[in-house]
Amino acid sequence: MKSYNRLKSLLLTLSAIASTAVMAVPQAKAVSFQEQRVNQNQFAVVAVPFGYKEHRLEIIEQIPGGKKCWNESGVAPVQVDLSLLNFDHTDSCRRIYNTNGYTLRLNGQDDRVAHVMKIVENNGELQLVAFHKDPSRPNTVIGKTNGISNGAMKIILNPGWQITKRVHQGQVIEHLYLSGNPGITNSSYSATSSTSVNSNSSTNSTSTSSTVTQGRANTTTPTTNNVDTQVLVDSVEQLYNNVVNPLLHNLSQGNTGNNQ
Repeated sequence: MKSYNRLKSLLLTLSAIASTAVMAVPQAKAVSFQEQRVNQNQFAVVAVPFGYKEHRLEIIEQIPGGKKCWNESGVAPVQVDLSLLNFDHTDSCRRIYNTNGYTLRLNGQDDRVAHVMKIVENNGELQLVAFHKDPSRPNTVIGKTNGISNGAMKIILNPGWQITKRVHQGQVIEHLYLSGNPGITNSSYSATSSTSVNSNSSTNSTSTSSTVTQGRANTTTPTTNNVDTQVLVDSVEQLYNNVVNPLLHNLSQGNTGNNQ
């Protein structure tokens, strides 16, 4: 109930902010972001099982000086034990699990429109792929697990890809990029299985081929997932901090400039 009331309050606040922002749109300027390189060892890009034979993308950030957020074992694939789930990781770890907290960045430019990132099973491994919404354009493999196993697996980013952080007006903010230049790497996606991809779905709605049974009957009947209220609350907060806040700051500066 507490989470529901918190969510309701956040949604009402966002609604009021959205109404104000819409009225100010004619004065708004395009928001341009830069990126800042980070220590790659402080991050883990992980394929986390959810639903039935599906995986979602999570990026875990280790805050220096905090408790260890994850442990790795194995080689191909590298299995990930998300130890942050066993303690209050507020001051130790950041867990980013939807596109409110990360964005695809290609050739130094944000890409929220042309591509959809999905985790798919292909060629005996899981692959993180940026699927172009134009079927005539190539799709790009960002990283792969180099094998299949039960549980969470580390996604090894392909050469030319890295985690970076967003920079807005000279300030580094807590929004991540999967940043790369597909033109300099040979990472085109080629399906070798009956993987089905719906470009209108998000990374958290991955369709995969049915080669991993995990001890369950081999069936294509989908299951309905319950909504995690806390995850929804966190998603709204990430949306406010990473999207609404920079936009409002830009609008307020534009209004100040017009009044001078």
